Amino acid sequence: MSSAASCCWAELHEELVLAVARSLHENDIATSAKLLNKHYARCLRGFRVVRASQPLPGWTRRNHPTHLVARLASAFQPWPAHGFVAHWGRPEPWRCLTLPQRRRVLCLAASSGDAGSLEAALAQCGLCGCCAPDTATQSAAFSAALAGHAPVCEMLFAVDQTVVNFDVLSLAAEAGHVEVCRWLWRKWECIRPQAPPEAPDLHLCIARLACIAACRGGHEECIALLLQELERALVNSRQQQQQQAQGLAMRGGRGELLTDLPHFPFHAATAAAEGGHADLSDHWAQQQLLRDRGLPPLDAARLAEHAAAAGNTAALSWLLEQPEGQGLAASDELRRAAASAGHAPVLEALRAAGSEFDMSHATAAAESCHSAALRWMADGGVVAAGDAAAWSVVWQRAAAAGVDLATLRLLHEQRGAAVDVASAAAGGSVESVEWAVGRLEQQAAAATGVAGGSGTTGGSGAAGTSMGAASADAAASAMPLDAMWAALQAGNWATLALLLQLARPGAHVPGSAVLTELEAYVERMAPAETLPEAKRSLTEAVRWATEQLSEEGKVLKERSKARNQQSVPARL
Repeated sequence: MSSAASCCWAELHEELVLAVARSLHENDIATSAKLLNKHYARCLRGFRVVRASQPLPGWTRRNHPTHLVARLASAFQPWPAHGFVAHWGRPEPWRCLTLPQRRRVLCLAASSGDAGSLEAALAQCGLCGCCAPDTATQSAAFSAALAGHAPVCEMLFAVDQTVVNFDVLSLAAEAGHVEVCRWLWRKWECIRPQAPPEAPDLHLCIARLACIAACRGGHEECIALLLQELERALVNSRQQQQQQAQGLAMRGGRGELLTDLPHFPFHAATAAAEGGHADLSDHWAQQQLLRDRGLPPLDAARLAEHAAAAGNTAALSWLLEQPEGQGLAASDELRRAAASAGHAPVLEALRAAGSEFDMSHATAAAESCHSAALRWMADGGVVAAGDAAAWSVVWQRAAAAGVDLATLRLLHEQRGAAVDVASAAAGGSVESVEWAVGRLEQQAAAATGVAGGSGTTGGSGAAGTSMGAASADAAASAMPLDAMWAALQAGNWATLALLLQLARPGAHVPGSAVLTELEAYVERMAPAETLPEAKRSLTEAVRWATEQLSEEGKVLKERSKARNQQSVPARL
């Protein structure tokens, strides 16, 4: 291209630049086109957001438990790999992210399939530092399997072997990712414990359920692979197991695979039908059509709860206006479902219909980590009056669930909620813990100032300095063990490392002392029925966090290796 043509292209009129931009994806505009020169940056100044996620497939919510779906994330394609690494490959952006937010960013990196993005997230997320199994890596494996990235699963397996489990295989099978299924099966064969001959074969149960998942998704290649692996697993089994495998093949196959079988059980039809569910997002409109034909809604209360959970205010308002919906706005079940779902427009619609909210609904929103709903309830007197003690409970639940710092500050400043460092350490961000510790220090200093002001002044300067040094030493040796324990249980290594730093200001407290105190606290707090493997994982996490700070790191690592040789093998 000539220099004249380049100049003309670089100075296109703003309307033409926007016309060209409309043919590009918004991610490409924000990360590429906008950066060409100042003229393009000015013309495309409205494109400021890089989209990193997309909605999950509808079948995930229909066919899998809520707690598993909540741990999934689906990366948007094309994935902005370069921009992600440049931004999230630094520690600073992670400081403001709560525990759920950091897990989500990690899951998005795993779902993207980009190795560089995953490496950056693993290095900076503050979730996967120690050798103990962690739910964050498992959630990342769920998202990688859902997206079909076997190499990413391999990377996560190198960090935590517990990522090879049935839930990962089930998601991959239902999504139709043959390579992930094959990789998982091979890994499972390598790491599975050797069961006694008389024990039921674990492979039988795993392959059976995975076949059903593949059948729901309608993926014949996955079904064929799993049935082939199942046949290999049953080569030396009894005749009864072979008959069971034949029944499994009939159940797992679709119509095209079952034409040659003489018997077709009822469960096969059920499993095949489960894969054909349609999107029910316009269900309320279908109900209106039935109403116009003289038919009442099937179950107004149930439909209203589903509408509230989905954030569908139009459907909810329509249901509340129907004869069967009269009085539903006063239903505690509906109000609690709406508070747990956390959609502020839905809560506003219920309030307009006559609903009243109290502290139990604020607690439900807090436990579900819905900042917008909490702010809506706390601001403007929406919730029936609650005292500071009641709002303090809400604050603790919200902080532990991972509500953002702005909402926590609002609850503290406008509702008088007490600050609890342990709750912030469990689910909060590094900034949340820093703010909580600083706020408590301010309150303590204010209380000390009031108490000191009522006494006699004029002591010697030396005495005052000595008392100040003694107070500093006492503060340095005071360790917030309850907050460390909360962070440890939640797997929030970022806040745990911060608390360990705060416990030894200026390195006045040696790392070995912190380790000894925290290990003793873990022994006291861990329930008596805690499995030895779980307790060992907690202890390993303590050692890992302490070794990040301690000048005696080499000594502690050698001690850790010696203890590992005497401990029980890690659970697979």
